Amino acid sequence: MLSIQSTSNHVFLYSLAFAALTSRDVQIETDQHRPGSNGLSVSGLALTKAFLKLTAAESEGVSLGSKCIKLFPGVIQSGSYTIHLGNGNSISEFLVVALLGCCFASDTTHLKVTGASDRAGSISIDYFEKVLLPFYKQFADFKWRLVTRDFEPGGRAKLDLVIKPKHKITHEEFYSKGSQTVLTPLDLSKKGKIDSICGVSVASKDLSERFVAERQITGVRQAFADQGYQVKIKKEYVQTSATGTAVTLWVRSREEGELLPVTIGSYSYGERSKRAEFVGADAAEDLMDEFERGGVVDSELSKHLLPVLSLTGGRFLAAEVGKSHNLVIELIKIFGLPEVGVKTEGDSELLISL
Repeated sequence: MLSIQSTSNHVFLYSLAFAALTSRDVQIETDQHRPGSNGLSVSGLALTKAFLKLTAAESEGVSLGSKCIKLFPGVIQSGSYTIHLGNGNSISEFLVVALLGCCFASDTTHLKVTGASDRAGSISIDYFEKVLLPFYKQFADFKWRLVTRDFEPGGRAKLDLVIKPKHKITHEEFYSKGSQTVLTPLDLSKKGKIDSICGVSVASKDLSERFVAERQITGVRQAFADQGYQVKIKKEYVQTSATGTAVTLWVRSREEGELLPVTIGSYSYGERSKRAEFVGADAAEDLMDEFERGGVVDSELSKHLLPVLSLTGGRFLAAEVGKSHNLVIELIKIFGLPEVGVKTEGDSELLISL
């Protein structure tokens, strides 16, 4: 049984994700997130229960406040799964846990998930769809339908996701780099020039009379006013159980006329005391900060691409490698998957398959 100290939420999520992918038994110490931690949190419990359902796993110690849990997962079986995460629990975090394993299941998996589509501290659902999900598309075909949205602390957002694997790859082939002979290696070394800024400005319907979604877009446009970029942002008002707003942006760039994959995005959530224009401006400023740094891949995406890099081989350029990156790199090693290394290249960090 593998033993893992969950020193951050990111480590906890990918411990579950790699266990789902490899079906390896794992013991996770869940009181390592922060000083004074009370063990397994409400969201951690919801995600673990979803993991147990998806992998038909046996378990020990899975309860609120538990300091240590033991998981004995089976192989993810094809079929339809209804997952209720509960109020305030992030659908995006569930997808981090579930997606890798489902992409290599025996056949099609149909996930019907309810929870919060947008929650502070988690990546926005639009960022997941527009920036992260495309890098999974060489593993599987997806039918993605966000039926309804909801903001934290609500939990009535509904995502309907069908995942049809493209490859039959065994666990042994993962460990021996056999997947790298089947899959296309990552090569994200070109940043290109900005072609356009795209995005979504979302607000709950009760904020429509205050034109919050439009004002968030105004904040984005004002931030880019002197840049001359084409800005394409869709506004959306949604019926939700909780009041909230979100802005998600991503860069479309070109190199020698070629439209490059989306590798830089940002998101910002509204707060009760924060003007809507500032929510849009914050997302815009974060986007430009990421683009102007040395890397090709933004700081959020670079953490989530490490498992993809392990399975496909290849390389990508990140502006920097922080603690979260190193923890996931260590997890990859613990689970026996193809290792990932870091090499400095100019003012960037090159992440490569070893």
